[in-house]
Amino acid sequence: MPQPPVLSVSAATAIIKDRLDDLPRMVVQGEVSNLRPPNASGHLYFTLGDAEARLSVTFFSFRQREQGPLPPFANGSKLRVTGKISLYPPHGAYQLNAERVELADGVGDLLRRFEELKRKLYAEGLCDLSLIHI
Repeated sequence: MPQPPVLSVSAATAIIKDRLDDLPRMVVQGEVSNLRPPNASGHLYFTLGDAEARLSVTFFSFRQREQGPLPPFANGSKLRVTGKISLYPPHGAYQLNAERVELADGVGDLLRRFEELKRKLYAEGLCDLSLIHI
């Protein structure tokens, strides 16, 4: 069996990027987390997630202008994002480049479960700082 060629990191990354760029446009639904304020260029960065996985999302300012007014969303919002998967070579990370962002139904399950757990822990007194001795 012949040995595979030895590639530079840049060459291997270019091959992976080409493959990812061939993927079709997709619609991904998930819960927003790690939402950052727009950077100096107006780009938005956030993570979409569910119980099993996370996906970084980049929403470039020119795409936001193409869409028009954005729906109001925050960490915990459930979104439906249309876009293409791409690789950002300097970080070696793949991401969904958003073309359209829409609200999905309801608050995300992860935020809802987190809030339920907080209420339960407070009700049991486990989050009462006056009872915690360090």
